[in-house]
Amino acid sequence: MDSPLDDFEFDALFPVMERLSKASSPEEERVLRIAAYGLHYLHKLSMLDGFRMYLRDADAPATDENLIEQEFVSMPDARKWLSQAPGQNVGTLVRIAGRTHAVWREASGELTLVPSLTPQDLEKHQK
Repeated sequence: MDSPLDDFEFDALFPVMERLSKASSPEEERVLRIAAYGLHYLHKLSMLDGFRMYLRDADAPATDENLIEQEFVSMPDARKWLSQAPGQNVGTLVRIAGRTHAVWREASGELTLVPSLTPQDLEKHQK
């Protein structure tokens, strides 16, 4: 049985990636180098725990339960949350009064919430 994606030892990844890169084409080696730098970047920013949490659901089917990050009763509640979470990722999905919205960045750099759809929302419209 394969180990879950989030079950890895950070330092053990790099010798494996180096071994793989030696037997790779230049393009494959480039991809492995980018992945290694990405992992190292997450490590330097102390974000590996968050990455492990992300990996726990990475293979899960796209359902509302694992797409919607937060739920709010009203738009003012959601805007308050957004203003208190300046590092929020663009594209994060939230549900406000039963409707899906996504975090978006205005041209000014300010975060806002825009109407959006999940795959399940789209399925409802196809029926």
